[in-house]
Amino acid sequence: MTTSNPPDESLIPPNAFDFLPDLHNLLQRVYSDEIDPKDVAHESNQIRLKIAKARNLVAVLPDVDKSLEEQQADIKALQERIAKQKQMLVEMGNLEVVKKATRSGKMEVDI
Repeated sequence: MTTSNPPDESLIPPNAFDFLPDLHNLLQRVYSDEIDPKDVAHESNQIRLKIAKARNLVAVLPDVDKSLEEQQADIKALQERIAKQKQMLVEMGNLEVVKKATRSGKMEVDI
């Protein structure tokens, strides 16, 4: 069994999971007698392919198998990390050498 790399989110098209309009359109066509109900299976092939593609994209996303608790723990850890980084930026901004450099417009800091 080969494992595939997770898709780069920039390569996932925005409409990859947008099959409801197609399904609605198909049902409207059946309801308005534009297509015979016996032809629905054939007419719905594109929708089935779109759903299968979406399933495959979801299946290879990173951490898709994590539980809700694991995801919440990850979120909490990331929020704590962000808070620590913000605090470090504030502390760095309070350093005299940084204040001096920002007042003078000098971007390079001599330490």
